[in-house]
Amino acid sequence: MSKKNSIKKVAALVLGLALTAGATGCDFIRTDSMKDLAQTVASVNIASMLSEEDGTADFAEELNAIIDMGGVGKDIPKRDLVSYFMNVGYQYVQNYGYTYEAAFNMLLDMLVGRKIVTQYAMVYYLQNNPNLTVEGDSGCQKFIETELSKAKSEKEKALLQAHPEISVMKYFLTENMNPDKTYLWDKTLYQMHATINASLDSTEENYITGIDEEHDHADARTTPTGVGTEKEDFYIAPRIVDGEEDRYEVYTGLNKNGIPYGYEALDGSTVTTRKKAYNAFLSSLDDNGLIKKDDNTSVLAEMDYYYVELASHLEQALIVKYTDDLIAEGEDELTDKYFASRYQQTFAAQQQAYDKDVSAFETAIGSISDTNFVMYSPVANYGFVYNILLPFSAEQNRMYSAEEARSTSDAELYKYRTSLLKNVRAKDLRTTWFDEHDHANNAFDVLSYNEGKADAEKLGYYNSGENSAYLFFQDNLTNNERYEELNVYLGQYPFNGSVEKKANGEYKLKANTMKIDDFLGEMERYLKYAVGTNAIKDTKYWNTYVSADNNLQYTLNEDDTFADYSQFVYYSGKVDVGTVTAANYFNPETAGYRAAAAFNELMFAYSTDTGCLNTYMGYVVSPFKTSYVPEFEYAAQWAVEQGAGTYVVCPSTYGWHIIYVTYAYEEAGDVYGGYNSADAAKEGTFSYLYAEAMKEQYSADYANDEQNRLILEFDNDTCVSRNQKTYQDLLDLDK
Repeated sequence: MSKKNSIKKVAALVLGLALTAGATGCDFIRTDSMKDLAQTVASVNIASMLSEEDGTADFAEELNAIIDMGGVGKDIPKRDLVSYFMNVGYQYVQNYGYTYEAAFNMLLDMLVGRKIVTQYAMVYYLQNNPNLTVEGDSGCQKFIETELSKAKSEKEKALLQAHPEISVMKYFLTENMNPDKTYLWDKTLYQMHATINASLDSTEENYITGIDEEHDHADARTTPTGVGTEKEDFYIAPRIVDGEEDRYEVYTGLNKNGIPYGYEALDGSTVTTRKKAYNAFLSSLDDNGLIKKDDNTSVLAEMDYYYVELASHLEQALIVKYTDDLIAEGEDELTDKYFASRYQQTFAAQQQAYDKDVSAFETAIGSISDTNFVMYSPVANYGFVYNILLPFSAEQNRMYSAEEARSTSDAELYKYRTSLLKNVRAKDLRTTWFDEHDHANNAFDVLSYNEGKADAEKLGYYNSGENSAYLFFQDNLTNNERYEELNVYLGQYPFNGSVEKKANGEYKLKANTMKIDDFLGEMERYLKYAVGTNAIKDTKYWNTYVSADNNLQYTLNEDDTFADYSQFVYYSGKVDVGTVTAANYFNPETAGYRAAAAFNELMFAYSTDTGCLNTYMGYVVSPFKTSYVPEFEYAAQWAVEQGAGTYVVCPSTYGWHIIYVTYAYEEAGDVYGGYNSADAAKEGTFSYLYAEAMKEQYSADYANDEQNRLILEFDNDTCVSRNQKTYQDLLDLDK
């Protein structure tokens, strides 16, 4: 049987939660399969072993009681195993050569491990409960009773009684079992509601546009990494209005009080379009047997599905909380002395390796990141550069190719190239960042945003007089309590051209065009805006590429090749960024950071060299022979020798290159100067990034070791029973 057909058979069985399994795009089960998928494939109960261990025996009985009341599941239904396969496991079969038997056994082991960790986490919090009474009563049962008493309706009370795991998980997610400390509960609810709203938003877009269409953004302009990304710990906390709790909810179009607090409706959204999206969502649930006869489908929170989905989110939140608390205990070992020692160990190893092989250093800096550091440089004059490529047009490329076939010498060919370079035009390429559809639109009217704000709060650069009134990525620029800041991206350069927004939401755009000198003027003005009015220095025209006579005389070798590539350099200058150190490169308070952020933004706006977009520091430039075209190689190497902030302009067979040095290894030796504890609390410094990376690495190892320890201890015949007969059909899919 082919893998493709086997996966279709699995898809025909799956009964997963609509939000999770729905992402696979596969057909789900028919009603006659539900009984099969409700079967138990494994059961987990670690209480019996805990009762025999010192320190946990006292809590085994309470864990058993929680399991018996349904506060934490011990049974793993077949539907969870199949759903897990459709979302994760099929990739192992398709891409990594796993058999179905190996894949399903691996996934079942993972589900068993999840149950073990969840149950042990409860014991951990029972042990560390400051409210534990002498009689051993943790207060869990009382908490459940209180939750039932707070139910706003008989329907809610009935659902809570049918799903005791909700109240139990909420209890264990409170801070120190304090019913008033519900941060994790509130955060988990927000995240689940936000996930469902995002799903409904996507569906509603089709009804807002009036047709079920796909918007092809395949050729859309690349956006900076992190656009629209919420901070990991962000959530919209509930508020009290007239004595009643008001929280961020799922917007279905049927909400009693209209659009819920904190939810932002799509442009063009109406109650009708939202109801259509919600009805499509309900239809998906119904197709998969997830709507019960007594469900009130007009209120999502009064459906059994809602509680099943919430229980899954809460269980994951408990595992995360447990892992975080374990890590916090272990991080006491991570002292400044530890970080300094790790730095010196890594430095010594790199010094030995890179002194033997400089190419290993070049490879290493090519993958440098905020978690992967290169502490030692064996030589000077390596560096990183950004590249803005202003390309030849399609017609200019055709003309150049024709001349290349006709020319009798390189000198003749390159002299012809200079005539084409005069007609290269720069234009703002961010037109696809405008979109009439809200989900795809990144532009906003900055003048409207600035209205009524103090000068210090206003956004946008308008010094050239040519820019429109539209900036991009409003969330990232203006709401950093909720959204991540964009890294090394100034964000103040409006679209360079005219913008007309029509009544139907469509944009009519016309980008301004600039010759090379006009573009350089625009670039230097924006760099001055970013760094300071006196920031630009040492500007120089090297050769008369765009002069009227274009009378260039090249120095040639005897074989008619070029002897002096400086004759290809057109222009250079430098931004006065002071001393740019690797230890302070990402500090947003420095001139070096602001200059790089401004140039990076211009690169996103104008460059057709997309390979340099969203790189960590740009292209690596070696002082030795490179794979770059020779004009670019010479200009970039010369610029790196001049240091960070240098920019240089040269042509190539692709058009104009404007090269900016973000960072240069000006001398060999210790790159960062060691770990500095005084900088460890200052975001953007190397020591801060290094400490965070070491903590993350330690945390991942610590959490993995702890999980493996628990699984090795409790995944045995005493605590776990697997019923292979119930999932043998899945193991046999290879046959």
